[in-house]
Amino acid sequence: MSSNLAFSFDFQNTSQIDLNNLFQQVPTTSFTRRSIGKGHTLFRMSEHCHSFIWLFKGRLRLERTTDEGRILTIQRLQSGECCSLSATSLLAGDYHQVDYIAEEDSTVFLLNKTIFLEMFLQSESFRNFVFGKVDNELQLLLGSLESIAYEPLEHRLRKLLLQKAQNNIIQCTHEALARDLGTAREVISRLLKSFQINGILECNRGHIKLLDASKLESGL
Repeated sequence: MSSNLAFSFDFQNTSQIDLNNLFQQVPTTSFTRRSIGKGHTLFRMSEHCHSFIWLFKGRLRLERTTDEGRILTIQRLQSGECCSLSATSLLAGDYHQVDYIAEEDSTVFLLNKTIFLEMFLQSESFRNFVFGKVDNELQLLLGSLESIAYEPLEHRLRKLLLQKAQNNIIQCTHEALARDLGTAREVISRLLKSFQINGILECNRGHIKLLDASKLESGL
């Protein structure tokens, strides 16, 4: 059965031709299209996972809340990316492992569990794709854990600010920075205050103005 889907997945480390042929056989009824407004939640950790998630347009932040109530950013999905965490949850028959928050207006396609499992069992190309995504995300996670364990928080904050700066403006709150770095907002606020005293930046409501990027970078 041809689905006539007007999009293609971002397949990496696999045979693009084989997978395109595979998805041409998937009926459109197997997909659900969802639109999520900025700041809204697609799925929460308390919900059972029933779909393989592919982000067609927008950006999703994947985050977990610890037992102590701290919110940690696990990763971000960009347009054209599939979510390996939804795949592992489907294979384990488990709940979502993260909350999915839209950082901008987003559109996702959700492949239902039954079709996903059939494709996983029947297609070596699809299995390679899923395992490749899981392996890639695991490597990124291990890199993040290594950074948290061995790199001073001040260095990680400097890098994050330089990464987020656009025309010397960082559109980000102290809380969001703390969530990305896996620490408390108060800790980030103290570090930003010290940067401000040293003439590196200027803190404003909802954004930060970078005054001296070279000073910020020199501390790395």
